[in-house]
Amino acid sequence: MRQETVTIYTFDELSDDAKETARQMWRDGHLDYEWWEFIYDDFVCILEIIGYDVSERDISFSGFWSQGDGASFTGSYSYAKGAAKRIREYAPKDKELHAITDELCAMQRHNFYQVTGSISRDLCMYVHENTMQCSVERDSDNYQGVTDDAEDTFSDCSRRLAQWLYSQLEWEYEFQMSDDVIEESIIANDAEFHDDGSLA
Repeated sequence: MRQETVTIYTFDELSDDAKETARQMWRDGHLDYEWWEFIYDDFVCILEIIGYDVSERDISFSGFWSQGDGASFTGSYSYAKGAAKRIREYAPKDKELHAITDELCAMQRHNFYQVTGSISRDLCMYVHENTMQCSVERDSDNYQGVTDDAEDTFSDCSRRLAQWLYSQLEWEYEFQMSDDVIEESIIANDAEFHDDGSLA
C-alpha cells in the first residue's frame, strides 16, 4: 500500500502562473446563470418611457467576440407624452438616450404625434441591430402619410437603442470576467487548488 500527501492551497498561496490558471478555470463556469436579466429589466423600463411596447420581451443578443454579434428587440412604438423629461429623470447622465428620445419626439411633432411603429426581426442566425425591420404608419383621420424622414428616424433610433443595450451587456460581461471580480468570487467560495492552479 502506498500513501501520498497532497498539499492544498488557497488562491492567495498560489504562484502567479497558478493564479492565472485558477482564474481562467473559474471564468469557464462563472457566468452559468442568466446574468443579463437585470440589464434587460432596465432596458424594458427605458423603452417604456420612450414609447416602446416590448410586452412579449423578445430581446436577444450574442457576444462578445465574433463578427455579427450584437443585440436586437421586437415590439411596437407610439408617442409617449413627457418622454424627454422622464428619460432625463431616469438616466440623467446618458446623453445618447436623451438624443434618441429627442429625435423621436421631434419626428412625432412633425407628424402631429400620430406615428406608430413596429419592429420585427429577420429570420436568420444573427440577432444584431441590423436584423431589425422597422416600419411606421400614421394614425390620421384624413389618411395623411408620414413625413419622408419618419421611417428613417424610427429605424435609426430603434437600432441605436439596440446598440446601447449591447454596450451595457458588453460592459457588464467584461466587468464580471475581470480579474478582481473573479478573485472575489474564488475567495468568497473558499475554493482550494493544487499547486498548478487546478481545483482541488
